[in-house]
Amino acid sequence: MKFAVISDIHEDIVNLEKSFRMIDKANCDKIVCLGDIVGFAKEYYKFKDTKDANKCVNIIKQNCDIVVTGNHDLHAIKKMPSYFKQHNYPDNWFDLEFEERAEISNYKAWFYKTEIDCNLVDENINYLMNLPEFYLEKTPNLNILFSHFIFPDITGSTNFFPSKKRHFIEHFDFMKSHNTSLSIVGHGHVQGFARVNENKRAFFNGFGNGILKNINQIIFTSSIANSSRKSGLLIIDDSKMEFEVIELV
Repeated sequence: MKFAVISDIHEDIVNLEKSFRMIDKANCDKIVCLGDIVGFAKEYYKFKDTKDANKCVNIIKQNCDIVVTGNHDLHAIKKMPSYFKQHNYPDNWFDLEFEERAEISNYKAWFYKTEIDCNLVDENINYLMNLPEFYLEKTPNLNILFSHFIFPDITGSTNFFPSKKRHFIEHFDFMKSHNTSLSIVGHGHVQGFARVNENKRAFFNGFGNGILKNINQIIFTSSIANSSRKSGLLIIDDSKMEFEVIELV
């Protein structure tokens, strides 16, 4: 089974269309989207004049076999992530003023202070509303967990990003509870890929190939959006137990 994985589109229709042209040449069996299809903060991205939230959602609907939600998708449709529900955040969270949200979350939540309204049509709001927070895929050689970020904040709705081995313990436990050995996540907009295994913290950044060894591991993949970091997409080939992160050029 061969997968193409894209993530963090953030309404960048130009790069999204470019990524699908590259995917067409790769002859993949399934296409996976790890969320943040919509959501745009103008200070981070270089495509203000071409962004198109509805067109991006339409392309994902028509072409992707597996799609999970990201924090910006949830913000756009004002849907509470499971992580917030577990911490008893109020149901009207997205309607609160910034100061109220900051106080409730002790400044740990993502606040979207400069987020621009993406003006989604009702059909696309309904589509985003029904996306799962994670997806389990079983292949002849791998059991894969696809999600936007790591457990317990699996949608990336807080401002936390892991930097130490202990930060991954809960996610590896979550993987074991679902009998998966490989986890693919986005959210971090890494340049190329970053990888960590259960035995030791070991990040490898950059574009290129890697081996899918038979150990529990997490791979962070690139964003599609044109930002300050280079964009890319991930190809997983379970028949060869290999992956490749390809730069969008």
